Amino acid sequence: MQGGGIELSEAWAAAQPPSAAEARAMIARLMDRLPARERRLRAVIAVRAAEFVEHCIRRGGVEAQVIRSFKVDGDRKARRLDIEVHAGKAFTS
Repeated sequence: MQGGGIELSEAWAAAQPPSAAEARAMIARLMDRLPARERRLRAVIAVRAAEFVEHCIRRGGVEAQVIRSFKVDGDRKARRLDIEVHAGKAFTS
């Protein structure tokens, strides 16, 4: 999560690619770390990010290099949630 004075991340470097459940849990942990106002502002992008993960799983996962940003519409403070895969494969199950 970036923008609006927020800089939070959830690392997932592991031998196995994260599952859909693990990815959803990472998104939820990020949301839980936000102040209530920021959670409300970013709720829609958290859903979009989770939908992206589900889409990837249906297609057999994604391979690096993937950077996907989900931005709060019309936001001047550039609030966003980024999903980045820098190496290997992710979202395969």
